[in-house]
Parts: sequence; structure tokens; C-alpha cells
Amino acid sequence: MSKTSFILFALFLLAQTAISQHINTLKSNLSADTTSDQHKAELYNDIIDYYSISDHDIAWLYADSAVAFKENHPNTNLTSTYQQMANLAIRQDNMKLARKYIYKAYDLLDENPDSLQAVSIFLTLGNIEISLSNYFEAKQVYLRGLAISEEKQLHDISAHFYNNLGVIAHSLDNLNEAFNYIEKALELFELSGQLEDGLNSIVNLALIHLSRGDTVNTIIYAERALKEYKNLPDHPGLAEVYTILIPLQLHAGNIETAIDYANKVEEICNNIPKSYAGPKNELIAESIQSIGMLYLQLNQLDKAKSYLYRSKAIHDKVVQLFADKSYLNGLSIIHEREGNYDSSLYYLKIYKEIDDQENARNLKDKIGRLEIKADYEKALERSNLEMQMQMNKEEGKKKRLTLWILIVITLLLAALTMMGFLVYYNKSKEHRLKLNEEQLEAKNKELLTTSIYAISKHEFITSVNEKLTKAKIKFNKQQCAMIDEIICDMKSKDPTDSWLEFEHRFNEVNNQFYVKLNNQFPNLSPNEVRLCALLRLNMSTKEISSITHQSIQSITMARYRLRKKLQLNTNVNLVTFLTNV
Repeated sequence: MSKTSFILFALFLLAQTAISQHINTLKSNLSADTTSDQHKAELYNDIIDYYSISDHDIAWLYADSAVAFKENHPNTNLTSTYQQMANLAIRQDNMKLARKYIYKAYDLLDENPDSLQAVSIFLTLGNIEISLSNYFEAKQVYLRGLAISEEKQLHDISAHFYNNLGVIAHSLDNLNEAFNYIEKALELFELSGQLEDGLNSIVNLALIHLSRGDTVNTIIYAERALKEYKNLPDHPGLAEVYTILIPLQLHAGNIETAIDYANKVEEICNNIPKSYAGPKNELIAESIQSIGMLYLQLNQLDKAKSYLYRSKAIHDKVVQLFADKSYLNGLSIIHEREGNYDSSLYYLKIYKEIDDQENARNLKDKIGRLEIKADYEKALERSNLEMQMQMNKEEGKKKRLTLWILIVITLLLAALTMMGFLVYYNKSKEHRLKLNEEQLEAKNKELLTTSIYAISKHEFITSVNEKLTKAKIKFNKQQCAMIDEIICDMKSKDPTDSWLEFEHRFNEVNNQFYVKLNNQFPNLSPNEVRLCALLRLNMSTKEISSITHQSIQSITMARYRLRKKLQLNTNVNLVTFLTNV
């Protein structure tokens, strides 16, 4: 399951005055000619809220009618209806449609941008953006909403913002920032008595410790969540807790416990209530994917294939493009073990294509953030320069008392100006040198990344060539000739010196790293040395997973084993340690 799956989808539905026995009364009042426009608007809200849980199709009919009514009757809060439509789309796992309607609500906030309704819209909008992997946009919206909620001392709502900001930081591998945000969220949840939402933050803290390779604290937080969930036995959050514990139990050799947890995950997914506020199909897809990956590790290929195909069916139907696609890698491995090399290659190609798109998208987001930061620094520099010029002007006016003093001051100002120019010139020169160094480093890293992908491609093609060569004995001469042609074609496109190019590029940027690492830790395997190199490049777990064609879960466990070999305490950051080698 994705580490970003526990966003708090707090749907700020308007207060419901209707329950099932009163729905007919609400409809009757809505149709009455004596009902005022304002009261009709409120009745529409109540009816939409009721059917949002019981019947989505009817809810949409009333929502469309409410929009038509409110567009023709001013001051009837059209914003609330668009927000209800966004929440209804979320319940149906249609995040793009939800984004459309929440932005309609957002566009109507100009008249009262600091209201409680505005805060709820910021939270819902951020939740939708983060579900679409638009982390930068989500963070900006969350920070704006958090500022308003803290100013109004809305601790319960602030807790949601802090939790989801932590989810974003975790998704970007900023683990310390993620931990601080979510710990603050948990504190506010407990302060405001929101124990159920606080459980979600406890699970998120467990996920952060898992990413750190801290098994002890992962188990502590996960078991704490299990204990608290005893009062909520069918809560979807339990699926996330069991999913965290499954690989840990498997690693510890507790296979029966891991399978028992997997069965519980499936039972929870089969009984998610219709009233669940978040995108439930994504939760189900990633939970079923985790079960499939468990059985794949146990080499129970039929079960693994069944669960991974179920996950694929849900992903293909509703899940966004950049959701976790480990099931594709899992299916590729299964077909390879079964000897179905065409199918294995098919799924691996899809997995690689999607991962390349996500990497390109993340790079574009990073460039956007750097451009904004650069514009801010330029504006700040201009402001400081204007302030300095104004100060010099005022100082000159005060000292023009006599001609003699004016001459002296003129000379002093000339000297100061020259000194200031020299200082400014030196600083500018240092800044340009630093910028050039950063650009050079970025180019080297880009070349390294290109080399790594070439290595990955080379290793995969080599593996396929070997398997095709071994399989030739099972085919006739014509088929063997076709296989030889395929092998020859792949070899002609396969650079054999990709890993050497990576070694060369890596040593240019990280001089003597391999020598120092081998001197300090001679027992590291080649794969562990390669993992150290990728981590030194500050690559995320997800990026390493895509390069090595392993699941995120496998990379997480590899990082954990590497920490043990390096004998690192849990409070030592692995990437920082390797950077200082």
C-alpha cells in the first residue's frame, strides 16, 4: 500500500437536520409554494447530504436541481452545493470530477476568503490534489487553510491540515518534516477529542518509522493503532495497519501470522461501508495488491496472480495514473517464473513507461518550485537594494550642512560606494560561481540518472536474452531463427558499457566514495554497494524501486538490512551518513 494512503478526507458536509424518517417531509417542504428561497436552499443541502450516503444517483439529481435554483436566486450559497458535489464525486472515486466542482466552489470565495467554509474548501481541495499526486499545489492550499484555522483557533481542523502536510512530506521522502507535522496533528487530535482521526495519524507515524528502517518503533505504533481500533473493528484504517505488519511478520518468519493479517485485510476491504468518506476503490486496490505481493514472496503464484489481477482491474477502472503500480512488476515476475516471457515483458514495459512518466512529472514539479524560489530571491534582492539606496539618499540630505561638510561627505560617499560596489561585485561573483557549481552538479546527476536507466535496460535485456537462449530447445528451427533475430536485434540496441559509464560519472561527482566505503565496510555485497550509491544520490525509495525493478516494499527491507550492516542507530539518517562517507 502506498505510504500516502492515509489522507484525512474530512468532508465538511453542512449540518444534517434530516434523518431517514424525515426525508419525505423535506421533499414536501421543498415543493411547497410558501417556502422561502433561503429555506429551499437549505432544504436542498439537507436532501443532498442524506442521499450522498444512501443513493448517489438521486443525490446528483438534487444537486443539479440545486445549482439551477441557486443560480437564479442570489444569496442562497451556491458555494455549498458545489462543495457537496465535490464530496459526492470523492465518494464515487472520481477525483478529477471532484476537482472540477471544488474549484467552482473555490472561485466563489472572493467575497469571504477567510470564512469557515473557505477553510473546509481548502482542506477538500488539498485532499483532491494530493490524491492526484499534485503535491506542490496541495501543500500551498493546505498552508493557506492552516493559517486561517490557526488564526481562528480551530484546533480540530488544524489537525487535519498538519496530518496531510505530513503525508506530502513523507511522499517526498522528507521524513523528519513528515514526523514533526504528523506528531503535531496527533497532539491536536487528542486535544480536541477526535480519537478516530488521531488513529490515522498514529498509522502514518508507523509508516514513517518503516521508511526509516526503524522496525521497533514501526511495530510499537502499529500495535498501538491495533489496540485503539478494537472499538472500531470494521474501520478501513485497520487494513493499513495489517498491511504495515504483513512484511514485518514475514521477515520475522511468522508466515501464518502474515497470512492471517492478509485475510483480515481482505475481509475489511469486502465490508467497507458506503458512508466511507474517502476514495475507497484506491484503498481496496492497494490492499489487494499487498496481499498479492505477500503470496508472490511465498511463491504461491496462483494466489499471487489472482490478487494482483484483482488489483489491476480496480486500478485500470478508477485509480489515478501515478498511484502505486507495483502490481505490474509483480505480474511480470509471476509470468517470468511461469515461463511466459512475452507476458512478463509486456507488464514490465507498462510498469517502466508509467514510472518514466511519473519521474518526468516530478522533475517538472521540482523545476517549478525552483523557479518560484529564484523569483522570490530576485525580488528580495531588489527590495534590499532599493532600501539601501533610500537610506543613502536620506543620509546625504542630513549631512549637507555646509559646503565643506558636503565635500567631505561626497568623498566619503564615493569611497563607501566604491567599497559597496566591490563587496557587491565579489558577492555577485561568488553567487555566480556557486550557481555554476550547482548547475554542473545537476548536469552530472542528470547524466548519472541516464546511465542508471541504461544499466537497468542492459541488465533486463541480458536476462531476457539468456532466458530466450535457454528456451530455444523447446522450439522448431523456424521459431529458433525468429528468437535469434530478436536476440540479435536487442543486442544491437543494448549498450554493454552502461554500468561502466555510471561508475565513471558517479566517481566524477563522488570522488573516492567506493574506495572509502569498501575500506570501512568490506562485507557489503555488490547489490548493497549499488544501493549505497543510489542513496548517496538522494534518490527516493520509489525512484530506486523503478530503477532496480523491485517493489517499494523490497527496497524498504533492503534499506533496513543495509542499516544493520552499517550498524547505524535509528536516530542516524542513512542518506546523510552515506553523503559523509
